[in-house]
Amino acid sequence: MQATEEKALRDICIFLVLVYLKGWFEAPIAVQAPFNNFNFFKRLMEYPVSEIATKAFSAHLWYLAPETVALAFFDFRIPKAIKVKMAENLMRSGEREENVSNRILIFPQQVPDFVKQEFSESFSPTAMNFFRKFNISTNFLTEYIDCWETHKEYKFGRQAVQNLLVVNDPAERGVKLMQEYNSILTKDENKKQFILQIVNQYRKLYPNSRKETLW
Repeated sequence: MQATEEKALRDICIFLVLVYLKGWFEAPIAVQAPFNNFNFFKRLMEYPVSEIATKAFSAHLWYLAPETVALAFFDFRIPKAIKVKMAENLMRSGEREENVSNRILIFPQQVPDFVKQEFSESFSPTAMNFFRKFNISTNFLTEYIDCWETHKEYKFGRQAVQNLLVVNDPAERGVKLMQEYNSILTKDENKKQFILQIVNQYRKLYPNSRKETLW
């Protein structure tokens, strides 16, 4: 192995061990995703592979979008001082957009400014839409932060978001399996659509495999 190859391999191994593996193992935890996305992206800049990695991950900051970032209110790892600023940005006056993008894109020229900002700057009144969609009251936001953990509505919200599943990868695998299975059954597109309709119909009729359901 040449010296340049050895150095490149070492750089990748250091990146995987110190940065990527932590993000990989914590990826299924939805409530921690916004803070993980933010810190992961900032840490990329510290490593030799940052230029390539930053370009790749700048298009996958889904949990820093205007609505999904609200998950962070229930992340126990975030310091109280930051959560106070998050709440202030969320509650400030202003019109909330009803139709907002479900993803955020950071272009190369925007990276330097992004890595300098604080996590709380990702919050805006638009994040209120998240609470509305999940029927979570925001009354706890007006309370002193030390009281949040005992607040009934905060407990309800935390329970709701902790049950959320990160489905990106399972969904992609499911689509792939379905495509492969359909290609075995038929090549005709109309027949494929018909099969999907039949499967959907039977899932409604038989939502589980219990005896009482099948009978």
